[in-house]
Amino acid sequence: MRQRLVVVGSLVVGGLCWMQAGPALLPESGLGGVTLLNAPAWLVGGAVVALLAGAVAVGLAVLCGAMGNPLAAAFVFGAALCFLARRGGTTFGFLVEATPGRYVALLVEAGVWFAMLAGTLWLTSIARLPLRRRLPWLATEARRDRSLLRGWGDPASPLGVLVTAGVGGLLAHLMIRTWDAGQIVGALLFSFTIGSLVAQMVATKASPGALVLSPLVVAAVGYVQAFMLYGSNEELLAAAFRGEASGLAWTLPVHYASAGVAGCALGAGLGQALLLGERAKDRRGDAAGDAAAA
Repeated sequence: MRQRLVVVGSLVVGGLCWMQAGPALLPESGLGGVTLLNAPAWLVGGAVVALLAGAVAVGLAVLCGAMGNPLAAAFVFGAALCFLARRGGTTFGFLVEATPGRYVALLVEAGVWFAMLAGTLWLTSIARLPLRRRLPWLATEARRDRSLLRGWGDPASPLGVLVTAGVGGLLAHLMIRTWDAGQIVGALLFSFTIGSLVAQMVATKASPGALVLSPLVVAAVGYVQAFMLYGSNEELLAAAFRGEASGLAWTLPVHYASAGVAGCALGAGLGQALLLGERAKDRRGDAAGDAAAA
């Protein structure tokens, strides 16, 4: 219960902190969605604004990851960022102005957002044990050696990423039908929750830290596809109105880094709980069998 309350509080405070970056990342029209491309100093300036505004949110995410399941860090990071993604409103303005060159820039921007996430996971992993030693009241579970960086070298991890990206990306492709930010956020949250849940059950040894990076793969596929299929924004806009263009073409990096990551963390956490329940049931069954044999 204590961790749940801290997570909820961290979401609210972290979301408010992320929203402080909104004015610097939104176009004057308010129709383009939140992108680092709209910052006064373009990509670098936008990244600096986002880093400064999100510093408290990242710190709270690390704190939540140190308290219990480290997946809480990824969830708080993504869920708090949903405040900023939702505030961006419709992405129709971006769709109107989209050109092949802008999709190349979006690929770079997606890398920036996920570098922030990777940094959060790394900080959680190195700060987890020191924080618990100095502040033992933080610990809400007995296991103290869990790390989001473990298992990355296991063959199950890339398999898990591919399954998460495949299932989550397909569901997102089918569900994103408009350029409204709320619809995009909801579709990504549901899609990647299902995708990471399936991946955790299929590739049981996959690192959860790798699974939460899966939305980056889907973002790359969507942007490369739009770059290759549409030679101008007029072609893309016409295809969108005809219902032929994938919704991934107007889903922005901040959407993947927020709802996509939060969904992955939810699905992976649910998958872990189901696996632990199955293992506990097997142990009880084995114990009962041994007792009967004795």
